[in-house]
Amino acid sequence: MELALIDILFQDEHLIIVNKPAHLLIHPSRDHRGGDNRTLLKVLAKQIGQYVYPIHRLDRPVSGLIMFGLTKEATRFMSESWSTDRVRKFYTGLVRGKYIEPGVIDFQLSDHNKVKKNAYTQYSPLETFNDSSLLNIEIKTGRHHQIRRHFARTVNHLLGDRTYGKKKYNDEYLQKYNLNRIFLHSSKCIFEHPTKLEIIEVH
Repeated sequence: MELALIDILFQDEHLIIVNKPAHLLIHPSRDHRGGDNRTLLKVLAKQIGQYVYPIHRLDRPVSGLIMFGLTKEATRFMSESWSTDRVRKFYTGLVRGKYIEPGVIDFQLSDHNKVKKNAYTQYSPLETFNDSSLLNIEIKTGRHHQIRRHFARTVNHLLGDRTYGKKKYNDEYLQKYNLNRIFLHSSKCIFEHPTKLEIIEVH
């Protein structure tokens, strides 16, 4: 079955930014069983008729903004910038509990080598419901599963997160609202362009 066209949000001769659908892998992995044409990398390259270079990643069940390079030079620049203050990354997420005020989660997270590194996640409430809150989230660092792990450590995990969340609440949201994925969306990116050196903002 062919995938629908990928929604392109920004494109020039150096970079392309698209809206990744949930459940679509960015590039092939050891666990991938669907064929290379079922990855975002392959689908997008076929759609625009040009190879694209991965710069960062989103977890398979997460949707939203994903950036690719169209030249090796732009890819190198953005890859080196991605975890610095030259790139600001915003997400929309639904978490358990009521959040009334903005806040910061700043405890360290271990990397793949079990080395603890500083991790900073800022959030502000967009809307509060009976037992959950819709948040605007900005990550100041880029640790593995940072948003998911940070909110899980505060007990109020991202709803739909089957790795770090609680089955009881995820099952409830699956039954009530058919939420069959992590409620997390990469919603905005602000970055310094690799050649024009101007600030670009993409929603």
